[in-house]
Amino acid sequence: MKIRCPKLGDEVDFGYCRRENNGKPCYRIFDCWGPEVKDLLKEDELKDIKPPKTKIVSLIELIEKAKRKD
Repeated sequence: MKIRCPKLGDEVDFGYCRRENNGKPCYRIFDCWGPEVKDLLKEDELKDIKPPKTKIVSLIELIEKAKRKD
């Protein structure tokens, strides 16, 4: 079965969503596939489901890292 991925704008299968985030499940997997997908994931996969950092947080981290190098 395939669904339309809101991030990609194309159809993907569950396997893609399971490893989309550098080998970890996509943070939107429950939104797209529903709560029953929890039964298909391992415990460690469930722990790895986290939303990505916002752009502003990423920028602040990069600025702080650059400041520490000086």
